[in-house]
Amino acid sequence: AQLRRAHGSYDVVLAADVVYSSGCVGGLTAALGALVRENGLFVQCFPAGRHGQQDFLRALQQAEWSCDVQQLEAALLHGCSHQGSEDEVSAHPFFVLQARRCRRD
Repeated sequence: AQLRRAHGSYDVVLAADVVYSSGCVGGLTAALGALVRENGLFVQCFPAGRHGQQDFLRALQQAEWSCDVQQLEAALLHGCSHQGSEDEVSAHPFFVLQARRCRRD
């Protein structure tokens, strides 16, 4: 409630590279519960193999968020110099999580 009072609530929250370990799952899930309005959407991009990501997904589902994870098309990352060579882009997939807030706590 304090986080919501201080920062408001939103229909959509976007994030990337926010899960680096399972230790952040509780805090991140609670923060999203405060910041995302009922029926609001959380969208996150993350690389394959990110430690803690599956724990985060389970925590959202247990909090009654409706979650969908899709692999990002590698072609969207081709030509991005910060992603490395074409082979690196193809070998290291990224995913997009869309989580809809189904209820208020």
